[in-house]
Amino acid sequence: MPSIPAPRALALALALALVALLLAATSSPVVAQTTPAPTPAPAPAPGAGSASNTTTAPAGQCIPYKGIACSKFVNYTISSSLPIEAIEKAFAAAALPEPEMNALLRFYPKCADAFQRWACTSRYFKCEGTGSSVTQSRPCVSVCTDVTAYCTTPFFLANRTNMIPQCDTPTVRAATDRTDKCVRPAAPLGSLVENRACPEPLLPHPRGELNPETNRGTATGGTCFGQCCIPCPAINAFYPKGKIDALNMGAVYVRGVSSVLALFVLLSYLFLPNKRKHPAIIVLFFSLAQTFWMANIWFGFPAPKRVQCAWDAATAVSSPIIQAKMNNNVLCAVQGTFIMFFAHLAIIWACYLVMNLHLSAVWRSNFLERHFHVTSLVCWVWPLVFTIWAYLAGAVEFNSGATCLVSADWSNALFFYPLLAIVGPAFVIHLVTFYSIARASIRESVSVETSQVNSQTGSRSGKDPYYGYSSNGQTYSQSMASGPQQSGGSSGAAKGKHVVKAVKVQWRALLLAMQLIVSFMIFWVFYFFEMKKLKINGTEAWFKSWVSCISANNGQDECANRISPDVPSFPLMVFSDLVVSTPGIVLFIIFGARMSILYEWRTWFAEGCCMRRRKRDQPYANYI
Repeated sequence: MPSIPAPRALALALALALVALLLAATSSPVVAQTTPAPTPAPAPAPGAGSASNTTTAPAGQCIPYKGIACSKFVNYTISSSLPIEAIEKAFAAAALPEPEMNALLRFYPKCADAFQRWACTSRYFKCEGTGSSVTQSRPCVSVCTDVTAYCTTPFFLANRTNMIPQCDTPTVRAATDRTDKCVRPAAPLGSLVENRACPEPLLPHPRGELNPETNRGTATGGTCFGQCCIPCPAINAFYPKGKIDALNMGAVYVRGVSSVLALFVLLSYLFLPNKRKHPAIIVLFFSLAQTFWMANIWFGFPAPKRVQCAWDAATAVSSPIIQAKMNNNVLCAVQGTFIMFFAHLAIIWACYLVMNLHLSAVWRSNFLERHFHVTSLVCWVWPLVFTIWAYLAGAVEFNSGATCLVSADWSNALFFYPLLAIVGPAFVIHLVTFYSIARASIRESVSVETSQVNSQTGSRSGKDPYYGYSSNGQTYSQSMASGPQQSGGSSGAAKGKHVVKAVKVQWRALLLAMQLIVSFMIFWVFYFFEMKKLKINGTEAWFKSWVSCISANNGQDECANRISPDVPSFPLMVFSDLVVSTPGIVLFIIFGARMSILYEWRTWFAEGCCMRRRKRDQPYANYI
């Protein structure tokens, strides 16, 4: 199944979109808040803030603060000579709109608190004394550094670093104090603003808002921004509640059935007689790859989150917010490595089937049989190389669907492009083969074709070599190679009969191979064109709309419906999952659901349990 962007990229994108929403309408007024407004007191010299905590006030008295903007932060007396009305108007002009303030309070409440503390205390110095002995006390430098600690990440991601106070510059040092007599609100940070719960479907971060891993989008907080996190798996949040979970469980059941049916074909070719010779052994190896590819789904049964989310060793449960990688989930590492190997292996053997038909039908060559040990070795080494590469690069992780594979950054280099380099030529070869078949069919009349096929391949008593037998007791390649000479050489009719014969005995294998190749191409096209919609950089209009919708408490379903045209199509997602979940079922239909297989199993059990040998000419013994 398709993939979502890496956790780090998602965290950066979320924070970027959030802060852009918060600050878009207030850039110039808010910038004005970051630099302390001039006070009536004489400006101290640079660096004076570290020497004294007080300045002599001009004419005026200390009066209680009766404003509104800083009522939660200024609980001390201020100088009566301050232009309070002008300062309050500046605060009102710079106030965030209600939706943006809701978002800030939900996601970054400590940042909101720290920023307002700094804005208020740097404008309203604390006034003490009476008459000529009135003095004003400046805010602690820690009030400034709190803004740096809690607001640097969102402001940086919004490209508004000019809003972050530079606490070590002379101007700011002059407005702050580094002694124990400085002014700082006593209430814990975050308690002076309304700390609102994370909106659905987001979850509270277990380590809180200020966490270096959260702010930097690493493994621990990779899907988090501020105090809220997108639940694991992250892709679920962009669709109505339960929709992706239902799709994943459906994929688990379909692939489970597919793995069982593929296993039946594998056991049939492994134990039944005459099915371990060329070309039937190709189907044996193909069914082996299919079985283990489909069986990887059992790692996540019955709860796909076992491989989708990181494993928390401390609580012995899957993490609610962290997506799985090979370094935090052993099941994900094993599953992704196995899928890499057996998916490569299955598609390579499918292409091998196509090539085998092409050589025998078009070129009348048994090259693959004569060099089977070498050519089959290539089929086994190819997937091994890319699997080891993915493991050493640490590229295995969960992206989407119900399984782990390789990360979005590595998927093309390690999975899609190498397989496309094989599938593309195989598809072209398949077209060439069918062109030859079409030309051969034109050369023969229906009556001649029927009689010649019956005489050369036998009637129903001759078996498809992919089921373990060839006509007249010969191996398939021998009959193919000798057929043209026996029938008169290179005449058009003989060549046409030869091609038709090859198709007659190999159409099942060809159909199986083409089904897998087409499935791969459908999945790749969906992944390439649809899943890239979820590569978020934070500037997309749909993503901003989703963040705004979520922060307004509209609910997951409503917000998902608003962005449905801009995310991967759910029906196409279902279709792509279906085509890569059913190859084992198709394998069973083509090669396993046959009376001949059932009869041979009955014979095998009879010989094994009753020590009896059945003759080959008994009824159904050669039934195809």
